[in-house]
This record gives sequence, structure tokens and C-alpha cells, in this order.
Amino acid sequence: MDSAFFIYDYTDKTPLTWHIAVSRNKSKSKYKIDYLPMKFYFIKEEFMKIGKSEVLFENQPLPVFDRERTICDIMRFERKMDKEVFNKAIKSYVNDSKRNITNLMDYAEVMNIKKKVSRIMGMWM
Repeated sequence: MDSAFFIYDYTDKTPLTWHIAVSRNKSKSKYKIDYLPMKFYFIKEEFMKIGKSEVLFENQPLPVFDRERTICDIMRFERKMDKEVFNKAIKSYVNDSKRNITNLMDYAEVMNIKKKVSRIMGMWM
């Protein structure tokens, strides 16, 4: 999430580690990497395809979840996040001319967080 916040300019902070989503079905021992600053999120396989996108980062293609998927993820993990970071990301998304509320609500429905997304986005918009 923090990596996507940075890529979409939803945070002022440069992440100290790369945050990477991987399938829960993969062996966790495969991701025990000590020599690179990475944090792995093990998520449901059916969520891996939602909002899958690619951006150019330092002239290299980088797989990343799109804006809407990133917002769904931060809403799912709100309790684990710093409140200031959470609010900054939501505010940045609301003010983003590239936002797509239809996709956000579609993703939220599949991820079973539609009520929460509607409530929070309703407060901000």
C-alpha cells in the first residue's frame, strides 16, 4: 500500500520498504528476504486480479494495483494504519482527477467492504 501511495502521489513520505501483495496460496518461506527492504501482504487469490495495473517507475514497468484498488486496501487495513496517512490518502484520492468511483464501488463490492467505502467516501465527497 505505501508503495502505491507513493507512486500515485497520495503521500509525502518516501516508503522505507517496498510493500508487495502476494497470494496466500504461495509458500511464505519463498518471501523471507533479508537483503531487500520489502514487506509482503498475503491476500486471497481472488483479490490478486482486482485492479491489477502497470505504471512506469523510473522508466521501468512496475506492476501495481490501480488507485481504486489501493483505496479499497487501505479501507480494509484502516485499523493497522496511521490515521494521518489514512486521511491523507483518502483526501488525495478524492481530489484526484483520475479517480473512478464506479470502479471503486465495484471493487468494494467484490471485496465485501462496500458499506464501509460508501460511508467513508460519503463523508469526504
